[in-house]
Amino acid sequence: MTTRRARAVLLLEVLVSLAILVTMSMAIGAVVRDTSGRLIRSGFRVEGEDQARSALAQIEAGIATPESLSGPVPAWDREGALIELGDEIGPRSSDEIGLGQGSDEPSGWSLEIETQPSPFDGLTLVSVRAVRDDDPAVSAVLHQLVRLGSEGADGVGELDEITERAGEGAGRGRRP
Repeated sequence: MTTRRARAVLLLEVLVSLAILVTMSMAIGAVVRDTSGRLIRSGFRVEGEDQARSALAQIEAGIATPESLSGPVPAWDREGALIELGDEIGPRSSDEIGLGQGSDEPSGWSLEIETQPSPFDGLTLVSVRAVRDDDPAVSAVLHQLVRLGSEGADGVGELDEITERAGEGAGRGRRP
């Protein structure tokens, strides 16, 4: 009878161990799935921030307007990003940069761009929200004060009214 009882206890121990193993495996699997999903969403957020930064840079440089950038973002076309110049690939100087055509395929991102007047003369508050088309919960929002104009003006080294006022404030030992 003791042998039978020992076998029953051993079987019970094996079943309890197996149940613990299965439970722990399921818990570890859930943690790995959750972490993997968070990592993917984090990568998407970084990509969204990059989309928003690119849009703000284009608006600030006068290359594009908020209205022209709002909506679906075309996919990046590396081949067509810079136009080949003769036998050389890429620009030889900054004056020879030619923007190629974007891809016809969507990138999976959309931009929502809003502008608001700011209390600073000549500056507009531009808010860019990049939203993932297949998961609207994944988005990135950036805000920046931008000097909007009809065309980008090349004024390297020139001081404008805002820069002069900032310099005056700095000269008096206070923040501009």
